[in-house]
Amino acid sequence: MNRTISTIPANDLKCTVVSIVPFAIKEAKPGLIPPTYEIAASEKGEPQILHIGTAVHYVYIDADRGSLQVRDSPQEVARSIIEDYVSSQLEVGDGVFPGIFYVPGEFTVEEIKSKFAEELAQLKIAQYKWLLQLTRLADKDWSQYQKPNVISAFQRKAAEIIGLKVEQHPWMNPEIKELAPVVELSSCPGCGSGVRDGIAVCPSCKCVLDAEKYKTLAFAS
Repeated sequence: MNRTISTIPANDLKCTVVSIVPFAIKEAKPGLIPPTYEIAASEKGEPQILHIGTAVHYVYIDADRGSLQVRDSPQEVARSIIEDYVSSQLEVGDGVFPGIFYVPGEFTVEEIKSKFAEELAQLKIAQYKWLLQLTRLADKDWSQYQKPNVISAFQRKAAEIIGLKVEQHPWMNPEIKELAPVVELSSCPGCGSGVRDGIAVCPSCKCVLDAEKYKTLAFAS
């Protein structure tokens, strides 16, 4: 016979997760009840909050005693949400991270803004550095690959938030398809494969395409 043993107190404290991250956050916690936690995207730095209560998970003991219901404190859950989200992001480092933290207790947005103004100010600086790092990574990837699909919508949004100009960062242009130079190919008269203009010898069939240029070349024996 399966049984459930409850260990949750009737009146438990809560935590408040605070986010100024300009992206929606959804963290899945398989095995916990509740199993998912969502925070809306922050607009213009306005804090978004999520109140965290006690979560539970079940530990199976045996067929006679069933499962034990184990309490996960609001602090543990809040810390897990934040650590898992931050650690999954690119370009995070010392003083460079998304703007999210938690405080014990249940607060409104206005209370967060008044009681934790200093923390919010420090968080905005760390998040600006993080967004800037994301755009620098986009610059690097664009310079190397010149392909729109190597730049994420996440990075484009980051660039928009910190005020970068599309004239200096062409990957920001939502209309861009491909800025890599187009290579025109001609057909080899010997085998019909595509070859670039200026090639002396077809790499596929070794047909001489430019006799004059071929005479000037030296080939290893």
